[in-house]
Amino acid sequence: VTPSTVVWSGLAGDGDWYNSGNWRDNAVPGANDNAVIATRDTVIVRSDSPVLRIHDVILVDGEGLAAPILLISTGVISSGNWIIYKNATLTQNITEQIVVGALTMYPGSVLSHTTNTNTRQYVVNLRTLNDFTLMTGASITVDGLGYSGGSGIVDGYGPGKGTQASFNASGAGHGGQGGNSYKDLALGGSAYDFLVNPVDLGSGGAGNNNAIGGSGGGAVILTVGGTTTLDGLISANGNGGTGNYSGGGAGGTIHINSVNLNGTGALRVNGGNGNSTAGGGAGGRIAVNTSSSNNSDLNMTANSARGNSVYAGAGT
Repeated sequence: VTPSTVVWSGLAGDGDWYNSGNWRDNAVPGANDNAVIATRDTVIVRSDSPVLRIHDVILVDGEGLAAPILLISTGVISSGNWIIYKNATLTQNITEQIVVGALTMYPGSVLSHTTNTNTRQYVVNLRTLNDFTLMTGASITVDGLGYSGGSGIVDGYGPGKGTQASFNASGAGHGGQGGNSYKDLALGGSAYDFLVNPVDLGSGGAGNNNAIGGSGGGAVILTVGGTTTLDGLISANGNGGTGNYSGGGAGGTIHINSVNLNGTGALRVNGGNGNSTAGGGAGGRIAVNTSSSNNSDLNMTANSARGNSVYAGAGT
């Protein structure tokens, strides 16, 4: 069956993928159709929606005026090609793996997930049956989207949360130990997660006074059945403490499983700085598993951050 092309109009005004009034000809695209979104709309596939079954999906800013966002809150089964062009964004609003035939991200496009708080609710968890291509200038960016930092004189959140002790805030841990506070009064958060198959978010730093600790980095999990070409940026850095001696957040996770891998892009899971004498956040975790690769040209960093004049533990 030759796929039909169905174009988003957004005329119903509610952003709902499954509202036929938002599509030209009042027809919601089906499993064998191609969907094109080229308007300045946020298109929502809600959590109470059916699994999204579609062929191709194209997010495009055709005239430099539209910046479409596709927010997915349910499972996806697609054997087709997904293409994200400049200024367009695909956001995952669940932890469940979404499955597509192939994904190509052009310069200026973004893949991300929703901001987490005190529990792991959202990650980028993408499986392609064939190739995944991240061009130069495209990015998967989940900086500061992990566990939250503490707000006020409280600990951060997550398994490696930064801690508070008598107005002293430490940094969060993940791939390494978080940085201690001034005079080691508050100890840095502990390291956690798997070395070879990491899946968790970066933890948040402790808060202090009226300041919020830095949130941890998010998580990116890619499973690619063909060739992964990484020439863009994948970034899951932790945020720094916001002020008043608050602790830094830890770097998150980048976990790639691919049959083939090449490219000259950058992978970042760095920790966030502690403010003044507060502890810095630890680096996160990067794991790249492939049967055939030329990944020596990838630039990978899991650096710890500074606080209290010393550094937290580096990531892995």
